[in-house]
Amino acid sequence: MEAPIVKESGLFIAGSILTVVAAFLGLLLGFNVSFLSTIVFSYTILTWWLGVAGFAFGLTAGVLIIKRRALITALICTTILLIAGILPLLWSFVFPEGFLHELWSTMFYFYGVPIIVFSALSIIFAIASRKKFT
Repeated sequence: MEAPIVKESGLFIAGSILTVVAAFLGLLLGFNVSFLSTIVFSYTILTWWLGVAGFAFGLTAGVLIIKRRALITALICTTILLIAGILPLLWSFVFPEGFLHELWSTMFYFYGVPIIVFSALSIIFAIASRKKFT
């Protein structure tokens, strides 16, 4: 008798790839914001640090998800990356009009939206395949 073939879903692999891509977008966001440090110092420094931290935590989450280890830690790391994607939207509300509003809005659309979407999908995929984590 043949053993039944059990198909595994690749959701955790897709989640880890999305997390790593979002982590690199967070790093790009941090480096692009660093060019604004002469205009608005406090907002750019916070966004730069959170972009670099989001990169580090995103890579950690991607590795943890692909190795199927420490689901809670991976979710916390992905949430930090998600916060890095939301910051440009918050800063665009601080500056109601003008050049800085347009600049933060553009950064949100180019970097923030993909980071938010990829991180949210990664969290959903990791939770959907939580039984495979040890």
